[in-house]
Amino acid sequence: MTTPAIIWQDRSTICPDRIKQKIEDRINTQHSSYSKWYIFLVDELSETVNQEITSLAKNEKENAACLVLFRTKPGEDTLHLLHLPINGLVSLHTAASQTELVIADIAAYGCFIEGNLHYLICNYLDKNHWSKKRIRHLKLDRHKPYSILTHVEHEILQSILEGKSNTDIANKFHFAQSTVSVKINKVLQKINAFDRTEAVRKAIQFGWVHSVR
Repeated sequence: MTTPAIIWQDRSTICPDRIKQKIEDRINTQHSSYSKWYIFLVDELSETVNQEITSLAKNEKENAACLVLFRTKPGEDTLHLLHLPINGLVSLHTAASQTELVIADIAAYGCFIEGNLHYLICNYLDKNHWSKKRIRHLKLDRHKPYSILTHVEHEILQSILEGKSNTDIANKFHFAQSTVSVKINKVLQKINAFDRTEAVRKAIQFGWVHSVR
């Protein structure tokens, strides 16, 4: 397996060397068709940063992956980047804590986005294409998943749809962090999903989800 080139675009110095090394090690051991990985580290979006990302994403002719890491969770002001051939929009915390998942998803599916962006994307599409009335949240149908999921697993999947973190779920249901991880893995296993992103996609694909306006 040829080792891909990894090019860091770090204008912020927000990423410790140990995390950079962890990401590089995972990229180097992950089977992927990408010959290059461009990784942008962004403290906050600015016109200059936007231009740099746009220029690279549009002009890079080789088989390259482009991952953008933010100091905090990417918000609504980052959604315009999804119009570009970018493979990932992720917070530094997620990249550090879920390195294997982030790199594996990009290698396998060409995409990984921060959990909270799922809801923001739905609102963005709704606002710009479908209706003037915004989606307040995505809701699982109360009856359809129950042939597969238990009541607790239904609530866990609902929390995933809302972009809740493991900590948020633990606090909401008074579970230990380890219990939350076990229950999420059980949900993913039951619906044959590789990760949270695919779980959201499959729930929508199965017709389990409707939007509340």
